[in-house]
Amino acid sequence: MPVNGDTPPLRLGNALINWKISTGGNLESVIIEFSGVQMQYTETGSISSSFPSLEQEAYTISYYIANRLLIQTAFDAIRPSRVLSDAPTLIAETLEEKEELSSKGRSVWSNLDLRLTIRNEFAPSCYTDRYEHSAAYGYFAEAHRAASEFQQFELLYKVVEYFFSEDGTSLDAAVSAHIVPHDSSFTSTSIESLRRLRSRIVHPRARHGHIDPQFIVNVQEVRKNLPLIKQLAALLLEHPTF
Repeated sequence: MPVNGDTPPLRLGNALINWKISTGGNLESVIIEFSGVQMQYTETGSISSSFPSLEQEAYTISYYIANRLLIQTAFDAIRPSRVLSDAPTLIAETLEEKEELSSKGRSVWSNLDLRLTIRNEFAPSCYTDRYEHSAAYGYFAEAHRAASEFQQFELLYKVVEYFFSEDGTSLDAAVSAHIVPHDSSFTSTSIESLRRLRSRIVHPRARHGHIDPQFIVNVQEVRKNLPLIKQLAALLLEHPTF
């Protein structure tokens, strides 16, 4: 994956994300470095290189970066589930820690699995924006990964549900009021149509008739509306409600 050699590190919370770039200008791995982490020890008294809270934070950050990168470039390069395949590097921040770690080995959390073709330039500087909405970016990215258009639609609709607590017609009105200044085509009626379609996809006994993937007419209906729900979800990521 081609990457600009001048791409700066990224800071998310107390983590610094560095991009390991090969001599050929390709991204080799993503390295997550935490600072200010208190030493943890095993039952035998040895230093523990990892522990649940740190593992969760590393996974959350890896998952978020993977999703932002996929949405931006169409490159599904990072596998968050493999972020802990190696123990993290231990770096001393005090003289006492340096002495304690002097005889310990080093390893690095890294994660890369190149598969797809890049569509846009890798520009991670914008990833610091809206990290608090990682879940919403996750739904959007999972929709990119989903093979079924029915699954894609359902995951994209979750972005709507993430940003709004209303339901029924109140939801239609709230979503429309928020989005119309950015795209006037999303009226309450159009939002209602997407909401009902999602309900028909999810519920086999939907009041307005189930959208069954075995029928081509239903596949065509979902395919027709997929660009609309994708555009709506993208607008909500760009203009979040909170």
